[in-house]
Amino acid sequence: MLTVSEVFDQFRDRALALGGVRCIWFISPAAHAVSHDQTLVLHWGFAPEWTSFYASSRHSVPEQVEKLITEGRPTHWKETVAKVRANKRAANLWPVLDLFEKLHPEQGFAFPVFGPFGVQSLVSCAMEPSIDDFDDPRFLDLAANASEALRLIALIKNQEYRDTLRLSPRELDVLRELCAGKSKKEIARSIALAPASVDTYARRIFFKMGVDDRVEAVVKAMSMGLVKL
Repeated sequence: MLTVSEVFDQFRDRALALGGVRCIWFISPAAHAVSHDQTLVLHWGFAPEWTSFYASSRHSVPEQVEKLITEGRPTHWKETVAKVRANKRAANLWPVLDLFEKLHPEQGFAFPVFGPFGVQSLVSCAMEPSIDDFDDPRFLDLAANASEALRLIALIKNQEYRDTLRLSPRELDVLRELCAGKSKKEIARSIALAPASVDTYARRIFFKMGVDDRVEAVVKAMSMGLVKL
């Protein structure tokens, strides 16, 4: 299986062939729901000062990125910058925009990309010559390549999660029963365990999955394809 870096390198090569000057790909933990709480940021061409800002929790750039993902449409940087500048409640971001415009004065665009297992992301690029119309064949080509790349990245991260999780066969049995909505007594009868053992297995599952309760475990198991009902 390819690594995430290798998949991104393939995408970068295609973007460069289309006239890409720089690109940053933001996959936030709230969106991709993989095995860790670190933001996945893949990039080339951007100044280090900006990429460190992009992934930092010192400001609300990640929250703004989530909004752009939720809107579900491509947008030009100038459009997003103007919207944030007009929002007085986002005044804490204005110094960040000042830095961005200083470091990268050319115009670019951003677009959301969606993959399997609920993985979502935002790709932000500058191209030469610039892309003004999202019907431009270069943009459509870039978006198609990004979609395929994210599909592969999602599969890789999903497999990493499964490898790290290492649920035992018995824990998987209990997880399936939890996802089926059965009570602990029903689970005990179904798979021939004492109710106290079901409690023990459930606590182990929650710990390994990094969740606090049954609801979170079920949501995560279903979103990551760990259980099929």
